[in-house]
Amino acid sequence: MLSAIQRLGGAMFTPVLLFPFVGIMVGLTIVLKNPIFVGDLANPDGLYYQILFIIEEGAWTLFRNMPLLFAVGLPIGLAKTAHARAVLVVMVSYLTFNYFVHAMGLQWGAYFDVDFSQSIGGVSGLTTEKS
Repeated sequence: MLSAIQRLGGAMFTPVLLFPFVGIMVGLTIVLKNPIFVGDLANPDGLYYQILFIIEEGAWTLFRNMPLLFAVGLPIGLAKTAHARAVLVVMVSYLTFNYFVHAMGLQWGAYFDVDFSQSIGGVSGLTTEKS
């Protein structure tokens, strides 16, 4: 019984390993966007702020998808082979990529002729992901 509880605890530890890094990244980006610390660099129209916004959005990925992270991470942690952890890495990478692209679209969409006021398709530059 004790070994089963220890194994479950180890499995829950797998997704938690990622939290310190992304927590530090979220904290740093919030501090580095604060006008008290950086003054005029905290202008939302400036490139410095926009890049930090994109990094912050990517860092929030794990916290916004915590239920999914644990739903995938627990079975991976309980798996007998270490190769299953690649699934978790790929899932987190895919989600982070989507958050980065979304943040870049919000910041620089007009530069790439993306018009968020129009409907998807046509000349708006927007599309949906089909599975």
